[in-house]
Amino acid sequence: MPIEKTRSPFERRLTRLATIFATAATIAFWMLGLAFDRQDLGDRAIVAALIAVVGIVGRLLNREHAASVIGAAAVGTMTFGMMHPSSGQATTAVSLTICLMALGFFIRSKKTIAAMGLVLLAYLVGLSSLSGETFRLADALTTGLAMFFGIYMVLALRRDMVAGSSRHAHLFREAPVALWEEDFSKVASALGELRSRGVTNIRQHLDDHRDEVDRLVGLIRVRHVNEATVAMLEATDAADLLQPLVVDDDNAPAFIDQIVAVWDGSPAVVTEVVDGQTLKGRPFSILLHWSVPQVDGVADYRRVQVATVDLTSQKDHERRLRELLDARDEFVATISHELRTPLTAVVGLSEELRDRSDEIPELERVELTGLIAAQSLEVANIVEDLLVASRVGSDQVAVRRAPVDMAAEVRAVLDAYLGAGIEVVVDPTSRMRLALADEARVRQILRNLVVNTQRYGGPAVRAVIAERNNRIVTEIRDDGSPLPTHQRNAIFQPFFRARQTHGVTASVGLGLTVSRELARLMGGELSYEHDGSETIFSLSLPVLVDDPAPTLEALVY
Repeated sequence: MPIEKTRSPFERRLTRLATIFATAATIAFWMLGLAFDRQDLGDRAIVAALIAVVGIVGRLLNREHAASVIGAAAVGTMTFGMMHPSSGQATTAVSLTICLMALGFFIRSKKTIAAMGLVLLAYLVGLSSLSGETFRLADALTTGLAMFFGIYMVLALRRDMVAGSSRHAHLFREAPVALWEEDFSKVASALGELRSRGVTNIRQHLDDHRDEVDRLVGLIRVRHVNEATVAMLEATDAADLLQPLVVDDDNAPAFIDQIVAVWDGSPAVVTEVVDGQTLKGRPFSILLHWSVPQVDGVADYRRVQVATVDLTSQKDHERRLRELLDARDEFVATISHELRTPLTAVVGLSEELRDRSDEIPELERVELTGLIAAQSLEVANIVEDLLVASRVGSDQVAVRRAPVDMAAEVRAVLDAYLGAGIEVVVDPTSRMRLALADEARVRQILRNLVVNTQRYGGPAVRAVIAERNNRIVTEIRDDGSPLPTHQRNAIFQPFFRARQTHGVTASVGLGLTVSRELARLMGGELSYEHDGSETIFSLSLPVLVDDPAPTLEALVY
């Protein structure tokens, strides 16, 4: 990909200095020729005039090349030599000037260049006193030396240009960030026309005339993109991205920022494209660094550089952080409500017993005491879930492995939370043995599953217990509607709530998270599925292999 090499400041200064001196010499020779009616003086201005014309044209076109100036000097010298073959001194002087300029491009020391100038002056003075064969020999040597240095300088400059262009192209192509090179020259011209028509506030004008944004963006030409840009936008190759740019609601603000930068003459602007899409439809967010190269203080809108940084991952993290902060706030509010409800009952009933103990019949006192115990147990359960959630992942949750009768545990939890009469079916084909687990943790898991069913499940609840592949599988089933596919694993994430039932207090969002972690700590698993008619939470635990329990018939508790 050819990218023009920027001239070095030293080369530009030396080229301009040669142009200035050549222009002055041209004017001087022509004025002297007119004043003294000397045609030969006008002819002597040919070399200087060619150098001046080439230098001025290069300056106007922003293409100042030392090789062009040297070439003009060589052509002028040859032309003057053919017109005045006897003017060896003048040809020699011009040749030495070319030689000095050529050396100047390779020597950076000002003292060295000044010394060379003095040597040149002394040489010319000495040369003017020579004549005959001696002069012709000196003239031939000087002209040959000038030609050698001129050719060498042109070749060296070309090599330097090619090497610089290759380095620039390599850096552009292999840069790890996405880079664009765009031509905004037509946009700059169009903005000039708008300014001449009386537009003073370009941003307001673009906000009021969206079609103007489309027109101006259509004038932007993408010159080059690198491999990182192709990969970021999921294009097949660079050719896919060299097409005319298209404005949409996502990238319009970024394009407007760039157009305003051209209007204001800003050398650079930083803007964002949020929620854009790659060529394959994947959402992304990028940060754009738009900059205009300056050539001698003049903006070159033909080669605007746009560097883009992919912010997609960062935006995803920010979005997730906002969700976590919102979940934290909601969690604080929910846990406060969940704790306040049973604590209010405990405090109220306790005060009632304290203040009216003598007046309350024995049967009612027993009932109030039972309510206090039940509400206190509810608080204890919430606190236990919080403690487990805070310790998961830090190896601080203790589990004790012992024989557990799953049927008895399921019956106890269902009776406590849903009342007697809930069906518990033991698979008659299973050789039911005891599970190897922590009884307290099993009860905690079952409690969370039943409470979850109360809040979000259907009214018809039942439990199924079976032994499969040396595991005791306990299923809590209800006739509730199925969850969307993308939520079936998300419900086990902390603070996640799939849906809210009207009139039911929202949960903390930790019950299923804690339950799955406890199941895994005991060597088991907790999963969700829907078979088309029932929602099924399956708790799988290892069996006690030494238990010789016989096969049981179907039991309904």
